Amino acid sequence: MTKIRIGPFDYIYLEKDNLETKDGISVVGEIRYNDLEIHVEKGLLPSKRIHTLLHEVFHGILNNMSRDDLCEDETFVDCFSLNVLQFMRDNPTLVTQMIRDIQK
Repeated sequence: MTKIRIGPFDYIYLEKDNLETKDGISVVGEIRYNDLEIHVEKGLLPSKRIHTLLHEVFHGILNNMSRDDLCEDETFVDCFSLNVLQFMRDNPTLVTQMIRDIQK
């Protein structure tokens, strides 16, 4: 079981089959604020899994910031997470160095 800290909250990260919203809509990821869980569809390709995880983490960050306007804007969250993923893919040496520096 993997934990992801978003602000003061520790979320449990789970990969699950056949994710659906409470309305029965099929999704590839979801964040449950009250349960402190992030779910990502099991079996996604690595880049899609990472994008989906980033997407849900950014929902959590925006929720912590009380930015419901942005948190509920799926286009914004999706574009932002895609751009962060692209930054990570295009700059792996820098990302690795940033991680090393923050752990010092």
